[in-house]
Amino acid sequence: MSPYSLLQKAALGLSMLSALSNAAPTQGFRLEARDLSFDYNSQKVRGVNLGGWLVSEPWITPSLYERAGGGAVDEYTLCQTLGKDAALSLLSAHWASWITAGDLSSIAAAGLNHVRIPIGYWSVAPLEGDPYVQGALEYLDQAIGWAGGAGLKVIIDLHGGPGSQNGFDNSGRRGAVGWGGGDTVAQTLNAVRTLAERYASNTGVVTSIELLNEPLPPGVNIDTLRQFYNDGFGTIRAVNGDTAVTLSDAFQGPSAWNGFTPGNNIIIDTHIYQVFDIGSLQQTPDGFFGTACSKAGQLLQADKWTIVGEWSGALTDCAKWLNGKDRGARYDGTFGGSPTIGSCAGKYSGSVAALSNDDKYNIRRYIEAQLDAYEARTGWVYWTWKTEGAPEWDMQQQLAGGLFPQPLTDRQYPNHMAPEVLKKQWAQVIEKVGGPVDYKEIDVAQPAPDEVLVDIKYSGLPLVGGHEGAGIVVARGELVDDDVCQISEAADEPLCLKPALSGYTVDGTFQQYCIGQIKAPLKTVDLKELSKIYDLMKEGKITGRYVVKMPE
Repeated sequence: MSPYSLLQKAALGLSMLSALSNAAPTQGFRLEARDLSFDYNSQKVRGVNLGGWLVSEPWITPSLYERAGGGAVDEYTLCQTLGKDAALSLLSAHWASWITAGDLSSIAAAGLNHVRIPIGYWSVAPLEGDPYVQGALEYLDQAIGWAGGAGLKVIIDLHGGPGSQNGFDNSGRRGAVGWGGGDTVAQTLNAVRTLAERYASNTGVVTSIELLNEPLPPGVNIDTLRQFYNDGFGTIRAVNGDTAVTLSDAFQGPSAWNGFTPGNNIIIDTHIYQVFDIGSLQQTPDGFFGTACSKAGQLLQADKWTIVGEWSGALTDCAKWLNGKDRGARYDGTFGGSPTIGSCAGKYSGSVAALSNDDKYNIRRYIEAQLDAYEARTGWVYWTWKTEGAPEWDMQQQLAGGLFPQPLTDRQYPNHMAPEVLKKQWAQVIEKVGGPVDYKEIDVAQPAPDEVLVDIKYSGLPLVGGHEGAGIVVARGELVDDDVCQISEAADEPLCLKPALSGYTVDGTFQQYCIGQIKAPLKTVDLKELSKIYDLMKEGKITGRYVVKMPE
């Protein structure tokens, strides 16, 4: 870690502490009103997206776009290129075959409890002049029935908004971001209203409606989005008082929405991928695993139910057309002038069974690391259930090939959450009482038999007796109980001038790592009490050291 990044981390800790329709329902299709049937407080969401089905994506089903011809790069241009009759024929056959009742049964049999189903506004509240074709909504009706029969809960995800909310092909239209201009927000609210009136009463199966998938600033104005979220929440609440309303974090991070509370039963949806920028792709496999593990702390900062609504086993962007139809991959240097990182052999198009042993090993480890990290909060929904030939993304094949754990709690590599400990660290050091502060690189100490080594994540309570902070126990002495330190999430920083106040015997403050002794001043508290501990520390009402046990 560079000196600059360490200072940023210290400053971040201080700042965090000081601030804070037109489509008619299918004949005879009626849903019965019931209370919300999934406890998002105590149960973990374990789900999968039914991607590429009711909103087509070229990389998930390349064959659809190959049949449509070169002008088709998204569902808008596919329908435009083919014309409505041919497009309806092609897509109707796809809707009828890509996901079946058998798929929902297989999903439930794998131990999953949720499916997230993307749908476009054009299927719900079509606009005059659009080339899109309708008919997908009847298959959504059918899928909800199948899910109920299999014991699964459904998150309905409005995946594409008028004008495109992100410019991605998965919004229905690749290119410029037009959502937020003209009547697009009102048109989106009309689609939300139609979904709510059609499905929100069935909270026994449809536990949540997501207002809009992946709106992308700065093309989407955050203030406009916040107002839309308020209005969308009210639209759903006008129909049902219990249905959870899911809000995309809009790539801002879950905690960016702390304090934003339109009302009850809000879920924040964050999407975590490490394959869409060069820096992430250049990581070693261990770097991918470590980054995934670090996301647990970010999720825990959110003040609402928080799911990772999209993630995958991909360590490359090699899948055919993942970056857009007829575009290459960053990983092998065929996209946008990217430097070559490695080969896409076996990952461009193929099967899980045909992957190399190294790829299988790394994907399994990566999936395990993410499962553990994302269950630190409300849970996860994998992207995606099936593909035509993208083995890093295909849960159905990964289950069959042993890359996705069965049961979901099975771990072949149980120590992946153990963080890497650096040999050197940057620290502000005072060599003697009254001496100057020296900012320099020092060795990372090893814990004695009765000590723990803490990687400081948040620090800076200088007005309290001891520079209490929060961090992660990354190493422990042999006398420290394994149950206390298995995966811990808080401890103090030393007070350099009067270490006795906080029980530490090492000098230095604002350092990346610190040593703490496991003796009486250490208190073990439940994870739910962490925010209360912080509040009391800030008010100066308590001091001391705390290790917070993570949930099983």
